[in-house]
Amino acid sequence: SRLVLWLCEYAHYQLSFILGCVCTISVLIAMINYIGKIITTSLSDIIDRCIFICGIATLIYTVMLNLLDENSWKIYVLSAMLFLYIHIIVYRVYRYYILQNCSVSVNTNLYDLKDIYEKGVEDANPNMPILISDEAVEYDLLEREFIINNLLNDIQACQSERSFVIGLEGEWGSGKTTIVNIVKARLNKHNINKVSDANRYVVLSDFNLWLYNNNETFLLEMFDAILKASGATYSFIRRKKAELVLSELLAHNNMTSVINTLLFTPKKLGNRLQKIKRDIEQYLKCNNKVLVLFIDDIDRALPENVVFLFKALSLILDLKRTIYILSYDPKQLQHIFSTGMQIDPKYIEKIIHSRIKVDVPSATMVDVCRKCLSNILAVYSRDNNDIYDKLISCIVSNISNIREFKRMVNSILYAPMAYNTHLYKPDLLSIEYIKYANFQLYQEIYQNKIYFISCDTEYDIDVSIRTINHDEFEKEKAEFWNRLKKSMDYAPYIDIVSDLFLQNKSIYDSHDGTSDIRDNKHVAKYARICSAIYFELYFNYISNVYIEIKNDVLRFIAIANNVESADDLISAFTTSINKYESLIWFKFFILFINDIFKEKATLLAEVVFQLIYCNNKLNPSVAVECIYELLKNSEEDAVHSFCQSIHSSYSKLSIIEHIKMRTAKNIYENVEYDEV
Repeated sequence: SRLVLWLCEYAHYQLSFILGCVCTISVLIAMINYIGKIITTSLSDIIDRCIFICGIATLIYTVMLNLLDENSWKIYVLSAMLFLYIHIIVYRVYRYYILQNCSVSVNTNLYDLKDIYEKGVEDANPNMPILISDEAVEYDLLEREFIINNLLNDIQACQSERSFVIGLEGEWGSGKTTIVNIVKARLNKHNINKVSDANRYVVLSDFNLWLYNNNETFLLEMFDAILKASGATYSFIRRKKAELVLSELLAHNNMTSVINTLLFTPKKLGNRLQKIKRDIEQYLKCNNKVLVLFIDDIDRALPENVVFLFKALSLILDLKRTIYILSYDPKQLQHIFSTGMQIDPKYIEKIIHSRIKVDVPSATMVDVCRKCLSNILAVYSRDNNDIYDKLISCIVSNISNIREFKRMVNSILYAPMAYNTHLYKPDLLSIEYIKYANFQLYQEIYQNKIYFISCDTEYDIDVSIRTINHDEFEKEKAEFWNRLKKSMDYAPYIDIVSDLFLQNKSIYDSHDGTSDIRDNKHVAKYARICSAIYFELYFNYISNVYIEIKNDVLRFIAIANNVESADDLISAFTTSINKYESLIWFKFFILFINDIFKEKATLLAEVVFQLIYCNNKLNPSVAVECIYELLKNSEEDAVHSFCQSIHSSYSKLSIIEHIKMRTAKNIYENVEYDEV
């Protein structure tokens, strides 16, 4: 009320004051929307906005009181509040920028295929899955430049007086979208660098038929985009009228009013549509424009939508200086026309004027997949990548397109490579790949383990019983493997299956007199799938007592490499061997004994010798073998030191004699006959 009286007193300023207030309020609204976004955080969005708005309101009220010359306690209170709000807002802005600068950037585990191929992923975290992005890109790794140039030349060479339809044909995942993206980028570059008499290409995309609810919506969206892109002077109202005309001609749609239906006969509606099309064509010609519309993945849409699109291209959207690029799988499209809609597939030939096939050179794709797979596996296994060569060859030879390769990497690589380190990773990855690529073969392996297990067969009751009659079992096994090898479904994977289970490479009965490099020690040390002890673990990702013993041995070796005193080593050694059955524990201990540091090996040998006859779980013959293995690769001085430490152990003379005999036996086995 006081403000109104003040305005009446200074009436000649009333209009300008009101306008000033309106402008001020508009500015304040903009400030609230803009500055509010700057100072707010996701945790306190509402609080910050309330503080900011209260501060603005206090400022306005304070200004009003000053204009009214109101010298009262309110001004002092409001000034104090305003001072407080300003400090809070400044503090919040300061805190926001501090948080922005201190925010930790999170390394993504989603990589682009090109980066993996060219740079590798050495910076990747091996504890995180390495995933390949499946987004459409604008580069080509598969040397398909001739396909890209073919499509680009067809577009640029087209001077037809009617619409021109190009079909880009390829299977799902063959890279059609990538080729389209590259062509769109080059057309846009052509517009930037074009000469005066060259056509200007107006590229329209994002028309996925399968994303729209119905035919009419899709066609109206396309028609509206064509109207906008043509440059025709169609106002919003005229454009909507044109869409109503098109809608009425489609399927007796309810969008048009009853009055419109009564005023215009189908003939008049058709004439109006033709006039709109002539206007578009005239504007395209006058402005030297060519419309290029990309319609992707039409084979994913409903059959009736696909047929509708082809009819629309020939009857409604047949505009001059307009080029349509349809991306589809020819097999799927043939199926839609012949099966889904009972239409002669030759109808496609009537609509599509040029067909370009996306046939990827297989050698190039194999090279890309092989290198990318090797770079990813190098992150999980940095020591010996050659052990994956046969598996990599099998995988890349069965990959038909890049999308399938990405899906395979994202699906199977992480689990076997990052988890279950107690299993042999090449075997685990191989069985996971078989599970992914051919689940029926995976089931065959799991359900017929008696024909696949070749090591530690005495630990499996079923295998032990079946192998009692050796000749009959070998005959059954040979027939089973012959059936696998003759199966066309299993043929692409039979090499890695044979390699997994040592088929025809028996470590007990080698046909050529030579043993496979994977002997019993190798199988036990790396927990290979061909062992009856570990076979089940590769299918259910669990552990068993043998894995526990193996892990305990590895823990003890880690302790042994770090202890300094003999007493600590005796305590750790005694604790470990007392947990489990001693013979099995020492079996694993001997397998990993070379992992003990040389400078610690002599000390451990002394500990083992000292515990003989003092620990019931330490078998003397096993102890002798352990001592021999510990000293075998030691320096001469270390061996001499060990001999000095035991030379007065008269109660263990028999043990010393056994150590000498074991050493002599090894010397005898490793020299030529003439030197004995």
